[in-house]
Amino acid sequence: MSNSTVNAALRRMAYCTRTEVTGHGFRATFRTLTVELLSFPEAIAEMQLAHAVKDQNGTAYNRAEFLEQRRILMQEWANYLEDLKFDRAKVSHPLLTEFTPVTLRLANQPRLD
Repeated sequence: MSNSTVNAALRRMAYCTRTEVTGHGFRATFRTLTVELLSFPEAIAEMQLAHAVKDQNGTAYNRAEFLEQRRILMQEWANYLEDLKFDRAKVSHPLLTEFTPVTLRLANQPRLD
């Protein structure tokens, strides 16, 4: 599913994809929270997002798919989302107690110029 498809769905649900949320933002949220809060290794999160290995040697030599770890990751992610939905989340971000989209956080920062 393309980013455009997800953004179109978000707009149909009355979200602004310029100031509130974007399809790519969900990927960034997943990547950040699975590593920071759910304590999965970065390599597993990157593989789940189908990100390419960054260096030539990694691409040439790394054939790992981490299928079992990715299955566990996705189950833990589903559990986390369900806990959020039913207000029973056991894991919370130590600094961001309330969710504010990154676009709004950046818009509210003082300019340095």
